[in-house]
Amino acid sequence: MVKDFFNLEELNLNNFMRRIDNNIEEMFDIIIQGISGKKISREDMEEMNKIDLDVNKFYFLTSRILTLGLNNPSLVHTLKIKPTELFNNWWLAFHLEHIGDDLKIMANKIKSEKLTAENREIMASAFREMKERHGESLRIFYTQDNKKAYELMESGKKMCNLAENLMKSKSALLIFTGARLKEMSNASYQILKMMSHMNMQR
Repeated sequence: MVKDFFNLEELNLNNFMRRIDNNIEEMFDIIIQGISGKKISREDMEEMNKIDLDVNKFYFLTSRILTLGLNNPSLVHTLKIKPTELFNNWWLAFHLEHIGDDLKIMANKIKSEKLTAENREIMASAFREMKERHGESLRIFYTQDNKKAYELMESGKKMCNLAENLMKSKSALLIFTGARLKEMSNASYQILKMMSHMNMQR
């Protein structure tokens, strides 16, 4: 199966990114449903693990393609992609894989904890906000819109502040949640920051 991905004439990095993106969205949905009242089941965790393996696979393939491209410039020509696009896609995959890991860790935590009604409300709201911001950062990445990237990076401080406030809570679960959200928020920020930097160098 791996060999199929290296049919260079058909290989499309954008499709890789969309696949990872869809996987991360599914992971967010499982988390939010679990927090909101639908208990995260063994089947949900099995699905999370399958999705995580899929994300890891596409991240590995993207990393492999980047390495091959750096060592063999003719590959970039074969892929009909600019060197900056090759790096940008790897950078995106790197941070999406990180977000996926955080979501899987969070799902395991929710599965093993008994959530109070108050914590459910706080956590569900925070993860919906994170999912929305993450989705917006990806839409900006795909359109390469520097202006909107700067705007979202600036407003993204709100998400970081929300996470830090959770980390000041007396609840160990909310502290844990805040730490994971801060990691994810930083990953989304880094995706846009590098995209903007690379665009400025053109």
